[in-house]
Amino acid sequence: MGIRLIVLGMLAGVVGMQAFVKPSTGLPLHLSEYQIFEGLPSDLKPAAGFKLYDLATTLFTDYAEKQRLIKLPPGNRLQRVGDGLPVFPEGTMLVKTFYYYNDKQYPTRGKRLIETRVMVLSNGQWTWGTYLWDDSGTEAMLVNTSTKIKIDWRDGVDRHIQYVVPSHGDCVKCHNSAGKFMPIGPTIRNLRLGPAFAPSLPVWQDSSYTLQQRVGAYVEVNCAHCHNPDGFCARSGLDLRWRATLTDQRALGKMIKFMRKGRMPLIGTTIVHQEGVALLEKYLKNLSNK
Repeated sequence: MGIRLIVLGMLAGVVGMQAFVKPSTGLPLHLSEYQIFEGLPSDLKPAAGFKLYDLATTLFTDYAEKQRLIKLPPGNRLQRVGDGLPVFPEGTMLVKTFYYYNDKQYPTRGKRLIETRVMVLSNGQWTWGTYLWDDSGTEAMLVNTSTKIKIDWRDGVDRHIQYVVPSHGDCVKCHNSAGKFMPIGPTIRNLRLGPAFAPSLPVWQDSSYTLQQRVGAYVEVNCAHCHNPDGFCARSGLDLRWRATLTDQRALGKMIKFMRKGRMPLIGTTIVHQEGVALLEKYLKNLSNK
C-alpha cells in the first residue's frame, strides 16, 4: 500500500503541475547577459552585487560541486519568518552553478562547468531557467529540455556518470509548494549567509549530532521538498520535513530500497548516494534494536 501511495502521489503531482510546464519566456538566452561572473566564468568569481552563500546540509546531486549566489536589490535585505524560507525582496536573484573538479584532490587541475540555474523574483512570482555550459566553459545557453552529459572526474577513484540536466518541467516537480514555484534550499534553518544567518539545521555528516538529528537533516534537504503535505508527492502520505520525526520502520525500509535501486530521489540523481543510504540503514538498525 505504501508503494502504491508513493506512485499515486507522483501521478497526482504530474497532473497538478501541467500549468507550470512551459518553456521559459522573457529570460536571456545567454547566461553572460546577467553579468553574474567577473573575468573568466570558469573562475566562478562573483560580480559586484552577488554574494556567496552556503547551506548546513546540501542536496546530493551525483557528487557535483555547487556554487550558490544571491543578489538582492540595493538597500534591501532578507526578512526572517520563523525558520522556513525568508521573505525575499522583489528583484532577488538566486544562482546555483553545478560543476566537477577534474581531480577533486587537486582543484588547481581545473574544473568542468555543467549547468547554472537562475531564479528571479518578479511581480511576486519566481521565474526560472537552466543554462547549459559549452565545452570551453565560456558561455551557457538557456535550455528547456532534459540533457544527458558524460562526465569523467576523480575524487580518489575514477568516476564516470551520465549527468542529467533537468528539463524545465522537472524543476517544477521539486520546487512546487502548494501550486507555487518556490526556492528549496535557503531556508532560515539551513542558510549560511554571513554572521546574521547561522543555520540551526544539523550538518548530516557531523557525528557530533545525534543519529536522529543527522537523518532528519538529510531527509529534510534531500526528500522533504516533494514529501510534504504541499509537495509533489503529497499523496504518498510521507512527511519528511525537519520536525516530522521519522520512526516508521516499514516506510524507512521502503525508502532505503528505492534509494538502492536508484529510484529516489526521482529527479536530480543518476547514481546511488552510498553515504546517504548507509546513514539511513544505520538509523533503521538503531530503531530495530530499541
